[in-house]
Amino acid sequence: MKTSETSLFVGFIVLSPLLLAYLPTQEPHHHESEHEESPLEESMEALKDGFKSLRRTLGNPEAQAHHLKTLHSMQDAALESFPLCPDPLSPLSEKETLLWNLEYRRAMLQVCSELCELELAVIEGRQDDAQSLLRALGSIKKKGHRAYKEEDE
Repeated sequence: MKTSETSLFVGFIVLSPLLLAYLPTQEPHHHESEHEESPLEESMEALKDGFKSLRRTLGNPEAQAHHLKTLHSMQDAALESFPLCPDPLSPLSEKETLLWNLEYRRAMLQVCSELCELELAVIEGRQDDAQSLLRALGSIKKKGHRAYKEEDE
């Protein structure tokens, strides 16, 4: 390298970090599919995770402590979602909207009630009842998703 090329190269190496430090930074690009979960989505995700965990482990009576912890977190999630009614799937009158919200809250109370019944069955070691109650919760979940969730979700 010639002297002028060498000094230009050295200058570039020395100044590059300084120039980069002063360039404006860009926010990372977020894809449309990346969105912050709403409190309702977070609660429903906690219920879903608990349900999956129980389906895998409920047949194991030695995992009672895990089952109870999972059930308590699911009960908390159901209670957190109680006031968080999703928007109606189609336009409704004021009275129909009030009824929509009421039915949603009733469904969440039913989930809580079933979770408490399942907790009792776990405490008492009634494995067959616990399995039946878990299946009943699965039915409640399906019914609720048909009523309150968009089909494409």
